[in-house]
Amino acid sequence: MAYKPLSAADSNEIASIEDHTEEGEASTETATSAGRATCCGNSSVRNTNKNVYGLAFCIFANSCAYLGLQNIQSSVNMEAGLGLVSLAVLYVGYMASAICTVGIVKSVGTRYTVILGLVGYLVYMVLNYYPSWHTLIPGSLAAGFGTGPIWIAGNCHVIALGEKMAPILKERKEVLIAKYIGILYLAYQLSTPPGNVASSLIFLFSEDYGNGSNGSTAGCGLLRSFTIEPVYFYALVSLYVFIQILSIGAAFLFIDNTVSIPSSIVGKAKALVTFSTIKKIFDKRMLLLAPIGVYCGLELSFPSGAFAQVYISDCLGVSRVGFILMLFGLSSGAICFIYGSIVKYIPEFIVLLLGCVTQVGLIVFLLLWKREPSYAAVIVFVVGWGAADAVWQITYSGFVAYLFPGDTTPAFGASRLWIGLGLTTGFLSSYLSSGDESVLLYLLLVICVVATIFYTFILFTTKRMEQVFLYSVYCPKRVKGSPTNGNTTVLNDIGGDTNNNTAPMPLDDVKTTPMPLLDYVKITPISLDDVKTT
Repeated sequence: MAYKPLSAADSNEIASIEDHTEEGEASTETATSAGRATCCGNSSVRNTNKNVYGLAFCIFANSCAYLGLQNIQSSVNMEAGLGLVSLAVLYVGYMASAICTVGIVKSVGTRYTVILGLVGYLVYMVLNYYPSWHTLIPGSLAAGFGTGPIWIAGNCHVIALGEKMAPILKERKEVLIAKYIGILYLAYQLSTPPGNVASSLIFLFSEDYGNGSNGSTAGCGLLRSFTIEPVYFYALVSLYVFIQILSIGAAFLFIDNTVSIPSSIVGKAKALVTFSTIKKIFDKRMLLLAPIGVYCGLELSFPSGAFAQVYISDCLGVSRVGFILMLFGLSSGAICFIYGSIVKYIPEFIVLLLGCVTQVGLIVFLLLWKREPSYAAVIVFVVGWGAADAVWQITYSGFVAYLFPGDTTPAFGASRLWIGLGLTTGFLSSYLSSGDESVLLYLLLVICVVATIFYTFILFTTKRMEQVFLYSVYCPKRVKGSPTNGNTTVLNDIGGDTNNNTAPMPLDDVKTTPMPLLDYVKITPISLDDVKTT
């Protein structure tokens, strides 16, 4: 058969067929890549949810068991103040663990650091079977050393997940990290009811006050004749030990191991990693935050320490401790849940002042109140105190994250030290002021005022004021240009235009730039023109 050259028309037709073939292959490849990306994205989301909610369950179970024991220590182990002293020792261990936890995370990763902390709490609970100075003090140290690993490694873990998932979910990194950390703290707050209800139910059917009454009509002084059958106490401790074992098993099943250390210290030796945390403690910014951190720990120790012993156990009965302190956790958890919505409309500065005024008012009430059995008084106190506690804790963590961007892991470790110091001071003060709780109340009052002054000073000497104060008071007007006719629409004070064509400007649109915190020769007012909008 003779070879016939291709005509121009034939060549064009073949070229067209090849082009269509290449386009089809390219589109197929693109679709395959998109499908693979979608599959990988879905897999990453599922794995992230497994890690975040698995870690949240571990914290929930651990806190459920520990808080149930903590809240009855001052009432059950009253001999020579053993319960209060053991709690103070626990938070001494907590301070030590806050310093060295970052090095542990670098060595073994977040998963095994969390498990190490959970095992420390398990040792503490087992030693509660035989509470004495020789068992409870070492057990409290073990639990204290476990507190830092659980919380610091847990925060590192979800921060790493947030940084990884932000591009996949197309969300801002800071928003996603805040969401994941919020889930952990919500799990902590939700753990308050189960552990407290368990202890109250067991004590309700087992407590014996000799010839005294149950505290509902008689005066205070019930703890002088309080006894409990050992079998009921052992049953309660066994329940807490079982729950703690569940938390350890969940950590093995649901938490993946990762080493999450700030990039600035990734290559350093473990000793230098620990040194970076110690160095942060003496950072001038951290020292300015110290009074706030100390007060956060001090006010957190008061409900389960002196208040539980003096105003609940001694006047209403030990069985009421769990039921009433459960309300403290629920109140604090509720504020944690809605806090983000609150500060969209009310400046954070005003919210914290309201928290300060609430706690000062409650302290003054206790100073003036003649102690007597009253359910209404103690319930109002714990609900108000819990709401204010949530405000202080969130504000403190927010300032740490703001003042130490990109170096949050050692900064959070150092910040936990000040909270631990406040908790230790609170429980020791409860022990030393037994019989005269007014000393502790005056201490709370003074440090609350000092912490508020330091908070105000830091807020108004950094541009964080624009983010948490100015924006809520005044939303700057923006001008929207029209690309077609050049006309403009003036936006109203809440961020939408006068014709309701645009949605309110979110808080994330207000960009702030941190100023050097220690340039405090004078405080320069910040004008509204400094608020930059996107």
